[in-house]
Amino acid sequence: MDKSTNSLAPFATVDELRAFCGAEVDTNDTARIESLLIYANNYLRQIARNNGVDIDAEVDNDELTASTVKSIVMASVKRALYTPANALAAGS
Repeated sequence: MDKSTNSLAPFATVDELRAFCGAEVDTNDTARIESLLIYANNYLRQIARNNGVDIDAEVDNDELTASTVKSIVMASVKRALYTPANALAAGS
């Protein structure tokens, strides 16, 4: 992962997410997908930091960790994409 231009390089990209989800992803939803990826990336980084782990260093140094982190980010964004925007309001 090249972090020379961005110290918070994404663990997964929009294109990787589309490949992961297949035709199920709305191609008009790019802005939402990008936002969700940023949130998922940063959430995972914060969890790692809270546990004394530099997740970016771990991802850079271990291919299995990089693949696992990418899968976690993509699975959580996929779940968020398929949660209706009004899901919280519907339950109240």
